[in-house]
Amino acid sequence: TGSLDNKARIWDIETGKPRQAFKGHAAAITPEGDHQVTGHKEKTARVWDLETGQTLQVLEGHESTIWSTAITPDGERLVTGSQDK
Repeated sequence: TGSLDNKARIWDIETGKPRQAFKGHAAAITPEGDHQVTGHKEKTARVWDLETGQTLQVLEGHESTIWSTAITPDGERLVTGSQDK
């Protein structure tokens, strides 16, 4: 989920508390549950390792804020949406 502090969080459903926070406001998790992708106001998308919290890859190419991210059901492709269309 996104927030006003520009972080995507993974929440513990039982406790209602955040388990991890990642830089970015649009988030998608791979089907395997091992990676997350976040979109950013600085026009990049980041691929994160959910176990370590480390950035694995920074993807560049948009000319505006990335507002949405999605991962295909097979986990092979990443889609980002931005105001730059």
